[in-house]
Amino acid sequence: MIMEEYDNKPKPEPVHLHQVHQIGSNLTLPNLTNNYHLILEHLRIEDSDVLNVYNFGSWLLGSNTPSSDRDIIIVTNSSTKPLKFKNNSRNYFHQFELHTMEINSTNYDVVIYNKCQFEDLLKCHFLVCLDCIFAPPEFIWKHTVDYKSFFMDYLCEAGIEHALREELNYSITVYERSVDKDYAQKTLAVKKLFNIARYYNTCSQILKHRAIVNFGECNALKPELIGMLADSGGDLSSVRKHVQKYLLLQTIESM
Repeated sequence: MIMEEYDNKPKPEPVHLHQVHQIGSNLTLPNLTNNYHLILEHLRIEDSDVLNVYNFGSWLLGSNTPSSDRDIIIVTNSSTKPLKFKNNSRNYFHQFELHTMEINSTNYDVVIYNKCQFEDLLKCHFLVCLDCIFAPPEFIWKHTVDYKSFFMDYLCEAGIEHALREELNYSITVYERSVDKDYAQKTLAVKKLFNIARYYNTCSQILKHRAIVNFGECNALKPELIGMLADSGGDLSSVRKHVQKYLLLQTIESM
């Protein structure tokens, strides 16, 4: 474990499964809680072993299309395997197994963490997990442990800065590898650059409000960046400069 255990916190009573709705859109998802049990069956996990289940990704951000995959994190009650961090990551990026499946014509990308792994990720301010714990209740299928309260004991500006630095370094690596690649790879680089702007925005909200008030506050930037890539004939440098300008403006506004 990267920090001492956090087992002394009182655990709240379990909350019933929620039906998921698209925020800020006229799109309403089907009753995906039925799919939840089929996902567990596919993964051979008992519901009694599951603590929390989070929807994240494009559906949470409001940048999805009707055919977008659903991204799911499942937190289990086991504590057998510690996290394995990647060699070039200072307690941030880590190894995990991605489970992909199709349930009732819906595609899912599912990651499973045990409770100790998920707690360690919160302690190191892993930004995907922060999206999960600050998600509105309709994006949380099962909520047994109050990980938002857990995280508040560890929230600090230095932790946020470390997480943003790791994400930025990764995005720059993807960018540099994509400069001379095909258009599809360059589009992936654009999405990674957008993620930095988006993470910067949500992290600013966490530090200011102790909450993420608006997940989609900078969503308009993503199609703008993709359009710039197309208009420039695949020139990534113009996209990067635009993101840098956006981050500078965000920094000035937060002063």
